[in-house]
Amino acid sequence: SALYFFARQYVDDEEECRDIVTAAYERLWSNFKSVSAESAKSFLYVATRNLCIDYARHRSRQRAYVRYCETMTRDVADQMVGP
Repeated sequence: SALYFFARQYVDDEEECRDIVTAAYERLWSNFKSVSAESAKSFLYVATRNLCIDYARHRSRQRAYVRYCETMTRDVADQMVGP
């Protein structure tokens, strides 16, 4: 739950935070042999932070694409209606 609240500092979506924390644990598990027990907690926090940043970048690109599509649709609709 501490990682969840840490992720909430970056991401507003509760379900997305749960997914991010789960993904952080998956990363830890996939790197199990190279991560020592002493550094596992730090690894989880860094992975969670990085995943939150990735999520924010992805959402930003999504919003930009939606704006682009809205602009293109509006431009095409304006051309169809004409002066």
